[in-house]
Amino acid sequence: VGAVAFGPGAFIAIAERGEMGVRIHGPGGERLRVIGRDGQGPGEFGALNGLGFRADSMFVFDSRWFRISFFDPEGEYVRQVVPESAFGDRPRWHAFAPAAGLLTTSRGADANLVWGLHGFDGRPIQSFARAPSMAAPTLTMLTPSGGNAGPSEPLRLFTAQPIAGPWRDRVVVTAGAEYRLQFHDASGSVTEVWSVADALPRRVTSEDVEAARERAIENTRPDLRSTLDRRWSNVDPAERFPAFGVGAGMAFLAAPQMIESPEGELWVMGYPTDFAPDRGPRWWVFRADGTLLGSVDFPPRFELHAVSEAGALGILEDEYDVQRVAMYSLLRPD
Repeated sequence: VGAVAFGPGAFIAIAERGEMGVRIHGPGGERLRVIGRDGQGPGEFGALNGLGFRADSMFVFDSRWFRISFFDPEGEYVRQVVPESAFGDRPRWHAFAPAAGLLTTSRGADANLVWGLHGFDGRPIQSFARAPSMAAPTLTMLTPSGGNAGPSEPLRLFTAQPIAGPWRDRVVVTAGAEYRLQFHDASGSVTEVWSVADALPRRVTSEDVEAARERAIENTRPDLRSTLDRRWSNVDPAERFPAFGVGAGMAFLAAPQMIESPEGELWVMGYPTDFAPDRGPRWWVFRADGTLLGSVDFPPRFELHAVSEAGALGILEDEYDVQRVAMYSLLRPD
């Protein structure tokens, strides 16, 4: 499953890579129709990684052909655009905001990730060059010391990576160990900063880091444990752990980490501070004035993609790597 979203009339849209089409389901889960198919032509897809709605129009991002296809309420193909980039590469869809535009990621001249805001015509509105960015990720293979690949160098684990998302007509960015959220307008200027250090209940502790190290070694093959232990020797200290986001992975392929609710709330995925395998991601919910409303814990291996009055919609993956679309009802304090 590439993405899921709520559409007009409370129906559910599922970007399904196996069928290579967008499946439309009713509020009760009944399957209504499929939009698109595998191919290179208009209204066809090579990969599905983004999905969103603006009024009655559906936007679908194809990460293979780097284009965004538009469909009308009846599911008929309308047109497509290819987002432009000022950096020479092809921007990737990162998040969708009906009021702001398309948030994308691109690779700058220094190979760092750059956030960009595009209009619905694909043209760039602004590049957030001053926003926190991450270096190009280096993928390494975990091999036993002395193996064919030679000894592995220490790899920094659980370092903070920037995360971003659209909210209303602005872009929110946070990174590093700073417990704050920066809000950028369409010109790229920082208009507001929310400090959340006092709002969140606790930070990562040294005990959390040690527990994560022991658990990782325990769940690793015996012949790889010494190599993994050396990598853990280069872990950031607890005080450097971030408040939000994930500790590894490619930002342009990550699941949503910021979401706007219909009530205008800002949902931000919290960093996995306790590393518990039996607990899923925790999301922090802020009101529009920056005050913390509360937090929501989801089941393990659940990716949140959208929130509405109907509930929380996302992708649930079981221990056999089988994916299902799941929706959970939300109980609010009020």
